Amino acid sequence: MDGLVSVGKITKWVKSRLAGEAVAQDKSSRAPDSTSMILGEGQVSVAPPLARLNKRTQGREALISELRNGVRRPSVHVLAGGGGSGKTRVALELAKHAEREGWEVWWVAANRISGSMREVASRIGVPTGQINQAWSGRAHPPDLTWKFLDELSEPWLLVFDNADDPDVLNPSGGPVSDGTGWLRKPVGVHGAVLVTSRDRNEQAWGEWSEVHVVPPLEGLAGAHMLRDLVRDAGSLEDARNLAEALEGLPLALWAAAKYLQSARGPRALGAVRGATDFAGYQQRLRDWASSPLGETAGGTAESLGLSAVEGTLMLSLELIDRRSPQAVALLRALSCFSYAPIPYHALLNTDLLNQSPLFPRLGERDWERMLGILGDFGLVDFQELDRSDPRWASVVSMHPVFQGILRRSEKIERDRSEYCRLNIALLERALRDCDPDQRKDWQVWSDLAPHSVEAVRNTLLGQPIDDSKLVADAVELGRRTVRWLIASGLLKPAEDLVQKLIKECGSFGLDAGDREILGLRHEYGRILLERGDASAAEAELKQVIVERSQLLGEDDPDTLASRHKYARSILEQSRWREAEPLLVEILRAENEHQVRGPEHSDTMVVRHSLARAILYQDSRVEEAMEMLEDILEVMHRNWPPDNPQTLFVRQSKVTALQMRERWDEALDEVEAALEDANHSTAGAPSPESFMLRHQKGVVLLGLGREDEAWAHLKDLHQEERVALGMTHATTELTSNLLERMRQQFPD
Repeated sequence: MDGLVSVGKITKWVKSRLAGEAVAQDKSSRAPDSTSMILGEGQVSVAPPLARLNKRTQGREALISELRNGVRRPSVHVLAGGGGSGKTRVALELAKHAEREGWEVWWVAANRISGSMREVASRIGVPTGQINQAWSGRAHPPDLTWKFLDELSEPWLLVFDNADDPDVLNPSGGPVSDGTGWLRKPVGVHGAVLVTSRDRNEQAWGEWSEVHVVPPLEGLAGAHMLRDLVRDAGSLEDARNLAEALEGLPLALWAAAKYLQSARGPRALGAVRGATDFAGYQQRLRDWASSPLGETAGGTAESLGLSAVEGTLMLSLELIDRRSPQAVALLRALSCFSYAPIPYHALLNTDLLNQSPLFPRLGERDWERMLGILGDFGLVDFQELDRSDPRWASVVSMHPVFQGILRRSEKIERDRSEYCRLNIALLERALRDCDPDQRKDWQVWSDLAPHSVEAVRNTLLGQPIDDSKLVADAVELGRRTVRWLIASGLLKPAEDLVQKLIKECGSFGLDAGDREILGLRHEYGRILLERGDASAAEAELKQVIVERSQLLGEDDPDTLASRHKYARSILEQSRWREAEPLLVEILRAENEHQVRGPEHSDTMVVRHSLARAILYQDSRVEEAMEMLEDILEVMHRNWPPDNPQTLFVRQSKVTALQMRERWDEALDEVEAALEDANHSTAGAPSPESFMLRHQKGVVLLGLGREDEAWAHLKDLHQEERVALGMTHATTELTSNLLERMRQQFPD
């Protein structure tokens, strides 16, 4: 870079490029208002739950041996069978053997596949920036993760558990057999994939997958399983007869054994019609099978292939009911949540349980005793998560087969509105102080969002519920959940939920023009904006503003929020002059009607949008600079220095200083902002820090420090390529600047 042109020519050249870079710069450095950040790693466990293997696996020796040989080569194996057939247990045996041989093993539950695979990506060394880019919708997460999986040099096993619907493994749509989703055949020589599913259709899994149907246990193997679990409960022949009556389904055998353990244990309150041994249990099962069950919304257990499991479950519930009717009611209530782990200390509230007609009067924390009873019967499992707050560390989960049976029971169908009312109330209480837009509360939202989505769907998308308050509460919980999904960068699930609720609003008694649904439509406009479709967002928000203005008034806080997002959609299309009067009018309305205080965070966001609209208009840099200084004065006084919104405003200030050719001041500002940005993610690069570093390179050029700028930008570009990817807007911005430098300074 020797023999470069004069500083004056460089200054003129840099200044001429600023206006062109400004638009791209803003689009690649979205502020927290754009909510493009993704949750950090470590929030979903992918360790195999080997603690479930408390007894040896009966009758699966040949299958396990076959699979152990099969996974030693690059392969995909599907363990297929009905619910409770023992697929997961066989997979756990494989995982245990693989770990003992030094393999890396990751266990991915299909109902939390996105978060779990994000954790897998982190563990195999995918850079955080690339993970953030992919999981925010700007790249394809399966492509990224499999690129790194296929490059691993040590043996590994990836398990997808309970993928009953193969399509869940292809988030982009299309059949999983295409091999373009999460399920693919490993290319490298060290990897293998194992899937458990109820779907045994070989065509669904592709020719590159080997399907192993998990058969029922033969009578003798089932008998040994029962006698291993329950000692002295009858002869081998009695055990064999019961195993055959239960159709060799391991889950049914296990549940029957847990029932008998409790019936014969020291805390037993008496046998149920003599069902204290294998023969008595079989007789009770036979009596139940001859009794009519009635119709249910989801079909009978027999129609679902779960009749034996339902019979076993009903017998267990009968004995639990004699000990604690509240425990059965609690189990039903828990079954209405998602399959995800439930943080019971944080969620279960005695006052709310007592307000529900589903429960008799409970003493303080009686629910802990009830959970213990359910655990004794093996109907729930307990786990401790790594959480700083102990209220959120203890979680309980239910086997999905049991949960599915309970959710389709006549009792829940009859009292559905009460179960929905209780679960919505419990979630509202747990989330009432949690702001979906504040990163400090995101862990709580991450733990409860699956249950929130499930409760909202149960309330609004099933048979109509004649309770306007419950409907309104469910819609509001859904709206807040959508806000968290947007804030955490999970735009696809946010869009799926909000679009479904908007489309089906008539079925739960609301109209698209009602206040509650307008709130959902506003969030949909935000989704479009954050997805980068500013034009579609503009059209959607424009209509929302019309309807909110008619219903609530032009200066209602909700209307003003839509007006700001509408102005943002215009701003993101570089229509600066058009956006300015809209933003001015929003601020005027807020001041006149005292909607928010002058230093409210939302007001600061609107003021910054206005400053940006002015900054990029000819000859108005000084005006914008004064506005930015005023905004930063408020932010520095009220917010921490590493607040992403503050850093975004400081980026705008650096741009303004560049436009005014105040290069020394610009360098001081960008270096100070970078120091603060480095505190925001505990040392990991953030989008704000990458953009600020790009700005520093431009400032160095403006100062005539070309060699330093060249070295700085080359280092930055290398990091951006690894952390963000080649197609990221910030990476392309730096790449374009380096190319222009090569052309301008060929030496």
